[in-house]
Amino acid sequence: EDAIALDNATASTLKDMADSSKVPEESGMYQAYFKIAEGQKKRLEERVVALGGTLKRSLIKDMLSSVGAAAANLIHNNKDEEEKDTRNLMQCYTMAALESAVYEALASAAETIGDCDTAQLARELQKEEQSIMQQSFGRIPTVASAAMAPSDLEPVAAVA
Repeated sequence: EDAIALDNATASTLKDMADSSKVPEESGMYQAYFKIAEGQKKRLEERVVALGGTLKRSLIKDMLSSVGAAAANLIHNNKDEEEKDTRNLMQCYTMAALESAVYEALASAAETIGDCDTAQLARELQKEEQSIMQQSFGRIPTVASAAMAPSDLEPVAAVA
């Protein structure tokens, strides 16, 4: 349930990033990540049902996830618009790292009780998140550099 709630919050945040990005390449990337998050949520829900569980929406967990995403957005709201795409990439990387850790815990727990199918699913989802981490982290230098206009740069004194 925690992983599903996290995927809900992540998907919502990625959708917002895709809709608000002024850089078409970044917007497309977030849209692709949103689709991955939605697919992950669906596969997790299918696994819960296959194990005989029910999909009870945890209002409290959903609210906490939404509050966490809203808090991150509030922190960034008063920052320069030019830096928004860099902040979004950093947030995307951070969300993927968190999900990767959640899937590590899920896989380990599943392996401990002999649930090979859940462990395999968790490892597959973890690989997807690690790919997102690598891609988003790789974009940070380019986007951060582009946000710096030459007039923003102050000369740096030479170190003796």
